[in-house]
Amino acid sequence: VSAAGGDRLTETGVALGTPSYMSPEQAAGEQDLDGRSDLYALGCVLYEMLAGQPPFTGPTTESVVHQHMTAEPMAITSIRPAVPAELAGVLQRAMAKTPADRFSPAAQFAEALIAPTPAAPARKAFPWLPVALVVAAVVIVVAVAVILLNGGETERIVFGAARQVTLDPGLEVDPAISPDGEMIAYAAGSPTNMQIFVRRIAGGRTIQLTDDSTTNHRSPHWSSDGSEIAYQRSDGAIGVVGALGGPARALLRLQPDDIGTEPVYSDRIMLGFDWSEEGTRVVYPPSWPGRLYVHDIATGTRTAISDVGEFYSPVFSPDGRWVAYVSENPIFVFGTANFANEGVSSIIVSSVAGGPPVAITDGTSLDVSPQWSSDGRGLFWVSNRDGARDIYHVGLSRSMKPLGEPQRITSGLDIHTFTISPDGRRLAYASLASSSNVWAVDLPSDPPGSVRDAVPLTRGNQVIEGMDVTRDGRTLVFDSDRGGNYDIYTVAVGGLEPLRITSDPAPDFMPRFSADGGNIVYHSMRTGNRDLFTMSVDGTGDRQRTDGPEEDLDADWAPDGNALVFETFSGVEGNELNIVSLADGHRRVLGTPGSYARWSPKGDLITFSAQEGLFVIPADGGRRRLVVPTSMPGFGPELSAWAPDGRTIYYLASTPSGWAAWSVVEGEKPRLVLEFDDPDRQPIRYGFTTDGRKLYMTLGSHESDVWVLDLE
Repeated sequence: VSAAGGDRLTETGVALGTPSYMSPEQAAGEQDLDGRSDLYALGCVLYEMLAGQPPFTGPTTESVVHQHMTAEPMAITSIRPAVPAELAGVLQRAMAKTPADRFSPAAQFAEALIAPTPAAPARKAFPWLPVALVVAAVVIVVAVAVILLNGGETERIVFGAARQVTLDPGLEVDPAISPDGEMIAYAAGSPTNMQIFVRRIAGGRTIQLTDDSTTNHRSPHWSSDGSEIAYQRSDGAIGVVGALGGPARALLRLQPDDIGTEPVYSDRIMLGFDWSEEGTRVVYPPSWPGRLYVHDIATGTRTAISDVGEFYSPVFSPDGRWVAYVSENPIFVFGTANFANEGVSSIIVSSVAGGPPVAITDGTSLDVSPQWSSDGRGLFWVSNRDGARDIYHVGLSRSMKPLGEPQRITSGLDIHTFTISPDGRRLAYASLASSSNVWAVDLPSDPPGSVRDAVPLTRGNQVIEGMDVTRDGRTLVFDSDRGGNYDIYTVAVGGLEPLRITSDPAPDFMPRFSADGGNIVYHSMRTGNRDLFTMSVDGTGDRQRTDGPEEDLDADWAPDGNALVFETFSGVEGNELNIVSLADGHRRVLGTPGSYARWSPKGDLITFSAQEGLFVIPADGGRRRLVVPTSMPGFGPELSAWAPDGRTIYYLASTPSGWAAWSVVEGEKPRLVLEFDDPDRQPIRYGFTTDGRKLYMTLGSHESDVWVLDLE
């Protein structure tokens, strides 16, 4: 709007409006609009009230607007045969492409809805659709949330009473409702060590079903008779225990080749599962090597039904013929070091009998926790496509193709995962709130130091994923969701109000300063996948630096500012490190898989984390050299940073006993630098760097509780 300038808000060729309800003349940017354009929009509202969907839908705003200008909507009687033919005729006239063919003034529309049209027989009027409906349609107030549990056709369920089931501090996730709808099982604890609990929804004593502190327990599932609960263990097994306690047994164990050695996989060996209703099959995806299996419990045989990437959270359809699951970003649900990572993912459906997978979502937002409707003709899942994480629904064709655009059915709940009870009477969800800010701690003169000495450099209820500091330690740059979307901010260390320097609707992440502090590199989702962008420190001169179908992320500058090193991820093919020249865009592969690459101040080496440990590699190419192997104490580094001397590398590591920061010089043993001995100051995101005087990092916490909604 501000770009239009001048005395007029709009001008010829500039279209402002809501795409789903925009008249053809409004979409064309015509200057002289009148009430007939509003009447067209009102017709679109009535169409949606009757059909349950707008007259036109499409993958982009442009496609929807183009249809308003050139296409006719599907006849309302084709979608809802019960709509009288006379009413269909009234609706068709209200939505005529040419303004002169519509009702005018609006009172004609109201009269036509009450009485038959002149061309219609006099036998049928519409006393059930009074004039007030036409007026009320202009502003619709949703008093209750309605979900369509039967694929959008008949059964309408209204949300009733809501109750908070858990109140403890920390994480309570993975809710599962018993078959009778009276009890709930869930996982609780820290991301690295969760146990399974069960309790009555109406209240009472909580029962702890597992107590093995050496294994992480997740994803409880009830047996069909409610007598047992199955759950996954991080040692590669699915265990089963009585619903009220007792000895556990193994339902299934992973095969040796299912378990990867890379740290990112070894702490989450299994990524969810589902136990079929008849109790004879299990569908599960081991985190390595990226396949989805259906396991026959009686025979011990298994069949791969999909093998194209990172899969998790599978769930059988009610008839057992299909499996819905999630692809990409499993650490949002199952991560330990980076639990609840903000990233993109997709909902996919595959046939148990084989065949090509069907994509339900487009992979441009976080989409997790699929659940089937009771008849298998629709899917529900959690998405952040409109901001907060809420539940969405879409109907499915017989071939599992989505019918229309997803519809949001909850608002502002920030759900992690959810489930619907087998009898359809209750819905349970884990509401997750995360917070992380930038903290700094002096490098101790007599290591190890304590994170209790760290001080916050940013404050507030926000999540900061990545950050950096100028070499003089005076200015911070960070990404934050403080404005409802992840954007890039800068602030003087010790300053008060950060300055937002990006404002694209797509999220922007992981900013890094150039050596002189004058420029910033970051990756953004604005192209539909992660690509690299650079800009000046004041936010001007924004320029895209990579493109293509693969994901380019987590970049760092060469000391001379002429090149970037970054990770490229392409699904099942894995990741690799690349360097791109900013002068000509030439891209070369470093020839090694790796993550979180950082260029040394001298420009000769690049450090990164990979499967076998912490490495360095010559920036101009050559063999990589192992600095800290997996077998060494203190390994498990997610992030690393060079000291100004160009020899010392600091790295942040997660161990079974907790987080720690270490330093190492190539050829020497690692040295413990900082202990994270405060449970309220733990790394939960990706910020970690140093200026040689201090360590800077993002510290925060997760808080989630289980809620239950009655479905009336």
